[in-house]
Amino acid sequence: MNGLVIVLIAIVLLAAGYLLYGRWLAKKWGIDPKAETPAVKYEDGEDFVPSSRFTVFSHQFSSIAGAGPVTGPILASVFGWVPVFLWIVVGGLFFGAVQDFGALYASVKNEGKSMGMIIEKYIGKMGRKLFMLFCWLFTLLVIAAFTDMVAGTFNAYPAGDGNAVYANGAAATVSMLFIGVAVILGAAPTAQEGVDLVKSYQAQGILVTLVGGIIDQCEELGYKTGANVRVIPLGKDVTSVVHVVSVAVRAALIFGNIQPGDATGLMKYTMERVPAFVNAFAPLDPVIVACGAGAIALGFPVITNEDTFKVPKSLIVQPDVSKFNATSLEARDIKIKITNIDIPVAFASAFEGEIIRRGDMQVEFDGSRVDCCELVLTKEASEIEDHKITLVGPDIDEMPVGSKQSICYVVEVAGKSMQSDFEPVFERKFHSYLNCIEGLMHTGQRDMIRIRISKETFEAGFRAKHIGEVLYAKVKSEFAAVVDKCQVTIYTDPAECTRVRHEVAMSLFDKRDERLNTLTDEGVDVYYSCIMCQAFSPSHVCVVTPERLGLCGAVSWLDAKATNELDPQGPCQVITKERPIDERIGEYEDVNEAVQKFSQGALEDVSLYSIIEKPMTSCGCFECICGIEPFSNGVCIANREYAGMTPLGMTFSELASMTGGGVQTPGFMGHGKHFIASKKFMKAEGGVARIVWMPKELKEQVAEKLNETAKELYGIDNFTDMIGDETIAEDPETLVAFLTEKGHPALGMDPMM
Repeated sequence: MNGLVIVLIAIVLLAAGYLLYGRWLAKKWGIDPKAETPAVKYEDGEDFVPSSRFTVFSHQFSSIAGAGPVTGPILASVFGWVPVFLWIVVGGLFFGAVQDFGALYASVKNEGKSMGMIIEKYIGKMGRKLFMLFCWLFTLLVIAAFTDMVAGTFNAYPAGDGNAVYANGAAATVSMLFIGVAVILGAAPTAQEGVDLVKSYQAQGILVTLVGGIIDQCEELGYKTGANVRVIPLGKDVTSVVHVVSVAVRAALIFGNIQPGDATGLMKYTMERVPAFVNAFAPLDPVIVACGAGAIALGFPVITNEDTFKVPKSLIVQPDVSKFNATSLEARDIKIKITNIDIPVAFASAFEGEIIRRGDMQVEFDGSRVDCCELVLTKEASEIEDHKITLVGPDIDEMPVGSKQSICYVVEVAGKSMQSDFEPVFERKFHSYLNCIEGLMHTGQRDMIRIRISKETFEAGFRAKHIGEVLYAKVKSEFAAVVDKCQVTIYTDPAECTRVRHEVAMSLFDKRDERLNTLTDEGVDVYYSCIMCQAFSPSHVCVVTPERLGLCGAVSWLDAKATNELDPQGPCQVITKERPIDERIGEYEDVNEAVQKFSQGALEDVSLYSIIEKPMTSCGCFECICGIEPFSNGVCIANREYAGMTPLGMTFSELASMTGGGVQTPGFMGHGKHFIASKKFMKAEGGVARIVWMPKELKEQVAEKLNETAKELYGIDNFTDMIGDETIAEDPETLVAFLTEKGHPALGMDPMM
């Protein structure tokens, strides 16, 4: 039987089951669709949050279908496709669906309680314990299955013909190889000395692995460990150090093309290419000595404070633990340039990507709710006092815990080689600078920034002035070639933030954007990549063109060009455009190769002008999200400031949760505000004529330029008057009625789906 026929039959049966059997069950169980659910009754913004039907359906669908692509082909290969087809369709309808339906119904009827709590209520505590035991065992099986699959990716020599597959472990191993790998073994003379040593490596971007007593010492002082901060406890038994050795050996086999059994080649590779070293605290017992000898054999020097025999550049005695760091780097010939910054918490790339949850934050600065911005201004040297940091307004300790506050920080710079074109380059670097602060999370750009400061960081003494210290130190160190003097003013007074944002920043941002009006994608020879947001979305790559800004809205083609000039090896790289594949959707071989390279192989191809065919990925810094609205044959656009519902049945945050993360989501895409009026916006699908809805405030912001584009492309006057907003419709039915009345062009265009 043809595969397409099988799929169509399955779709018909599942749809019938949903519409007929599901409706019968709902009627049989006496479900009242108008009843108030616990999410509405107990709404608190955290545990109980009302969601649209589409969102709930999507979550449920993903939880059911998630394992299908993994287990389906395996089952089919064992039993044949007929039994599997019947099991999926019949089992899905009459077993899986009923089970999930019943569980959800039971939870809703019992104030949103989990199944464990419901079982305890109706059966007893023993029933709940047995159920939780079952869940634990089942989860164990799932974890074991997927662990086995992941482990297989590290294996460059799968069973069978014995041929090596070196790419097999590349993706899994590459993330583990940093500037250096420090193995800290045993217990330091004092807990503080041990933690200080860990901090010193962490601040240098070195992966730290802990074995033995040092783990207890970190726990004693409450120091954070884990993969997210690149400080990984391997185990309290000395033999746990074998995990580091295992990674080193696998790196040699995978990346070095070392054949199994070639001990000489293996040791040569690890010595020359794996930048690892061992810090072993006294006393050294025979097991530690044996582990140290193994490390030395692989080329990893051992530094110890025990008075023992010495082996030049291999076994080094350093009585002063505070000098372990310098001695280790010297022994391994690792050279690191670190800017020391006077702040009360750690500053390191290890903290990039750290997530601060609402319950853990001391205060939040949110540009989508209050006035915020970040700005760089070029001044004359006489106007600037170097390293002057000024706070205008209340400090963090004067702000209520958990509150949303305003903040604007203006960095004024001067230098003989400084150009105004460099200003937005500096501004976009602020994202990575601030995210390196322990316990601080920064997202967004320009006037749409969001900063969260954790309670722990606040309790450590972090205040607003320390943001200025970080910005000053990083600007002076990274841009020393063009910046001679730098001063920072931080505004937290709401009135001053409003003034700076609307009277200074917004006008400057508009002027920068206007400079692009004369440039077109066809009129330049190169595009640029931008990977500034990979701390949060490791596979995301922006392709910046004259007519397509970075999705953050802050990186234009000119900005990316300036960034490349300042730092040729930095986040913005030149992309040639000499080999077009499909100019209709804006696909180029050169662009695809660049995207593959900068996403570490996670992406294969992208288009520049389509949201359906190979759309560009989205990170989390996008100003807006557009998504297909099938009833109107168009797209709805929501901006970050808009908190209401869209005709798509989702809010901006719900759209962001399914669109961000550096993945391609056909039909949905993050983008900047100014891209909305571009002639290249959704060019492959018909352009701006597809826009059917956007929030009223956003519509007013882009009206002038969008109307100009629509007039030029389609001869339509006042096109924005045809576009719905929240005052007109928040559901598809009402929206279509409005569009029909206005004669919106999207209704007569070819179907998008």
